[in-house]
Amino acid sequence: MTGLRRRLRALVNLDGENQRFRDEVVDHLRNIDALTPGERPRLGGGVSREAVEQLVREAAFTHLNRLCAFELMEHPDRRLIRETVGRGLNSNGFKFYLDEHPNQRSPPYRRRRPGLWRAR
Repeated sequence: MTGLRRRLRALVNLDGENQRFRDEVVDHLRNIDALTPGERPRLGGGVSREAVEQLVREAAFTHLNRLCAFELMEHPDRRLIRETVGRGLNSNGFKFYLDEHPNQRSPPYRRRRPGLWRAR
């Protein structure tokens, strides 16, 4: 992570919605950078390495919290939702995701039955 970012014109693969999302991420990075005390080098005129690392930590904790929430909601004592993540790679939610996103199918997953994917 260097804190460098590509110019929007160079990101020709992004449609309008993804360009707006990218702009939001860049704005968030700049906000983190501005609120972090101390002088840090800005690589390539972008944001500091610390700002990028902070954003990655925030995203990681957000995803972890969501997975924990799913786990709590699907617990047998609650059963607020169907089993989604409780069995890891063998979870129904994960299998449905792979069926809906075939481009995400890569090793170590292989098809055992139509519609189901499992870890090797």
